[in-house]
Amino acid sequence: MTLYDFITRAAGAGTSESALVVSRADKFPGSPSANGALLVYSVSAPAASEIWSVGLDGRPPPTPLLQSRFNLRHPSLSPAGGWLAFDSDESGGRSEIFLQSFPDLARDRRQVSTSGGREPRWTRGGRELVYRFGDSLFAVTVDPRSGETGRPAPLFAYPYRAEGLSWSYDAAPDGSRFLMVKLPRESAPRRVEVVLDWFGELKQKNAQ
Repeated sequence: MTLYDFITRAAGAGTSESALVVSRADKFPGSPSANGALLVYSVSAPAASEIWSVGLDGRPPPTPLLQSRFNLRHPSLSPAGGWLAFDSDESGGRSEIFLQSFPDLARDRRQVSTSGGREPRWTRGGRELVYRFGDSLFAVTVDPRSGETGRPAPLFAYPYRAEGLSWSYDAAPDGSRFLMVKLPRESAPRRVEVVLDWFGELKQKNAQ
């Protein structure tokens, strides 16, 4: 097993756990489907991160959904199941938010964010996406049927702990509250001072 293999366990004391996905590649959970039957997740493949799915009862087995030469991360299924949101660095190195039709991946695909974005989360029953860019959170309306999106609007900005491959925050289903680890504003970066030839300097001071 790797550090990020997936284990399932029924809620409640005394239940046993079982391995769901075990492989040599590191894996990061995205989101389950609304009916709890499917899990989408990202895989750190040798060339670039990919998006896979697996049935939470083991059927269907782990299956690749989206693969390219770009990094595809933080997959999130809409509550109604018609869309898959994720971030990709295909726009020139900076991550942006994309929507892909689901489960028919060939039906539609569109870019959501305009100036960078990571970690999309669904709120308001699939009618809104929120996402992170730097220390800021943005929201954009989504038509659950057509996938048409509005203009991204900033929600708020505050320094909080941001992760690279895993999730940095979570959102309430109605989009009214957010859970994140806040960093104190007054925290300063650590500084390491290196003194060379300190023994020679000490000898000079003792000789004075």
